[in-house]
Amino acid sequence: MTSNSETFRETGDAGSGPAYLILDTESVPDGKLLAQTKYPGENLSPEQAVERAQAEARERSRDGSDFLPVSFQYPVAVCVARVSADFRLQAITALDSPQFRPREIVGQFWRGLTHFNRARLVTFNGRGFDLPLLELAAFRYGVNAREYFQRSRRDRLANRSMPFIRLAKSRKSTTTACATCWTRILYFFAAGSLVAN
Repeated sequence: MTSNSETFRETGDAGSGPAYLILDTESVPDGKLLAQTKYPGENLSPEQAVERAQAEARERSRDGSDFLPVSFQYPVAVCVARVSADFRLQAITALDSPQFRPREIVGQFWRGLTHFNRARLVTFNGRGFDLPLLELAAFRYGVNAREYFQRSRRDRLANRSMPFIRLAKSRKSTTTACATCWTRILYFFAAGSLVAN
């Protein structure tokens, strides 16, 4: 695991950067934002706004899901694995561990992505959730992600032959969320290693 003071810190061979950055995020609903935008003037607490929005989501959902749109979420954990072209694990980290401050998590992610700009992103639901979550958070916290936005999103994502894995997400606590990130990353790593052999 890398140090929490510097994102994606280089270890091992200095000349052998990662071919892949495998990432996963965990998020929670932003009750304050929900109260201000969906329920203005109703004097709801952030917790009440989340409860109400989730109840409304359950009513609209065919399967009873209370998951809220990415625009009403913020990241509480981002885990990144650096993997070489031969699928060897170079490093794995939970950004801003153990503090898990959303602003710092987002800043570390975008600085790391800029530093390892030749690596391909591999995600579990990146196009639909992880990257939009981190993009919106960059705007929210004033984090510079210029290089990423200047390139096409398709150029940044791993090719479609890489396995994309969708597993159930847990939002019970930051510790649980981080453990869920690690589990998915390690599962992908094992699957990638098996494919390479």
